Amino acid sequence: MPWQWNRVDEARRLLGNTARACAFQCHARLGISSRVARWRLSRGLGSAVRCLAGAPAGRGRMSVNWVGYALLSAVFAGLTALLAKMGVANVPSNLAMFIRTMVVVLFAGGIAIATGDVGYFGKLSSRNWIFLVLSGIATGLSWIFYFAALKYGPVSRVAPIDKLSFVLAMALGVFVLGESVKPVTLAGALLIVAGVLLTLR
Repeated sequence: MPWQWNRVDEARRLLGNTARACAFQCHARLGISSRVARWRLSRGLGSAVRCLAGAPAGRGRMSVNWVGYALLSAVFAGLTALLAKMGVANVPSNLAMFIRTMVVVLFAGGIAIATGDVGYFGKLSSRNWIFLVLSGIATGLSWIFYFAALKYGPVSRVAPIDKLSFVLAMALGVFVLGESVKPVTLAGALLIVAGVLLTLR
């Protein structure tokens, strides 16, 4: 649809600017060729945007679904680790987390206002508020320790350990929410744990 392509083109321009900024930092801090870094970032982020928007990605089309959102989450989480490591240099980790949180608040608030989702405030139940507040507290604590780890440790080892959250979330989903887990998913979780242990050697 035309509106989808307009959104994709707009996202590509935005991600292109982000890629150029990241490439400059990679070149300055890590010695990576800015052209190579920009190409890798632009290609990866462009594919992620096409996946989310339902645009063609290679052969065929992929509709918008939770897999697309999860892939985008992984892409930007990877960028977050890199950019946070660069930004936390010579800066107290708690201050770095505060700045990042302010950006997230403004960004998420702008999206909620633009989409009209703020109108649902009055429909939130007490249960919604309790668990959303608890989730926010858990997120804050996670970020505090994450930035502290990035402050003193290499991102190549901090990030894999952080991804153990997948295994923990899956376990909580099974024991608290009663979700079922396929054997292949359990095998994947065990491989993640094994991979993290290998990065610590």
